[in-house]
Amino acid sequence: MLLDQNKIKALREQRSWSQQRLADAAGLSIRTIQRLEKEGVASMESTLSLIAVFECELEEILASKQSEANYSKISFYFYLAIALFIGLVIGLLI
Repeated sequence: MLLDQNKIKALREQRSWSQQRLADAAGLSIRTIQRLEKEGVASMESTLSLIAVFECELEEILASKQSEANYSKISFYFYLAIALFIGLVIGLLI
């Protein structure tokens, strides 16, 4: 799921929690919290843990539609670059 990383960080900071404190409270690794605050990408399980810890609704931490559109564009270009690279390698081998 694509979450609003700024909202996650703001909710954590409102409670004066460190990333480690949030990780412990949510049963997640600190690396997961760091990734969430940087990229906003989370599994359904991580998202449900955050909702429980912050006592909020899913809609409060979901990314906006604009963010989702931007993420989709980045994903498209990333996979396009990989496909072009693989095509180049195959072309060189032939």
